[in-house]
Formats: sequence, structure tokens, C-alpha cells
Amino acid sequence: MFSQVSPILFKAIKIYGVSSILLDSLHGALQSLEIDAATLTYTLAFESLFLLLKSAQIEVPVWAEALQDLF
Repeated sequence: MFSQVSPILFKAIKIYGVSSILLDSLHGALQSLEIDAATLTYTLAFESLFLLLKSAQIEVPVWAEALQDLF
């Protein structure tokens, strides 16, 4: 049982370790540039939401397009 779980577990640990190192590096770079990570995250989330709405086959309201122009 452990021999079947261990390759998956070790890969998950390796991915977590690499991603935490990259996240720490990114967080350090953002702090050195004096960029607020939370504001950047919210801005990227709103922009990706607008891109998703534009690429979807649904009708985007006019007020949503006007709101995008403000950002």
C-alpha cells in the first residue's frame, strides 16, 4: 500500500516545496517593489473576470464594459 502511495506523496511534497519557494521569491520581489500583493491579486481577479465575460458567449452588460474602462 505504501509503495503505491509514496510516489504520489513524494511528487506532491516536491511540487509544494517548489511552489512555496517560488511564492516566497515572488512575495519578496513584490515587497521590494512596494506593491501590495492583495491589491494586485484583486486587480488580476477583476481583469480575468472581465476577460472571461468577454470571451464567453453571453451578452455582457454595458455597465460592466464601462466598469472595465475605469480600471
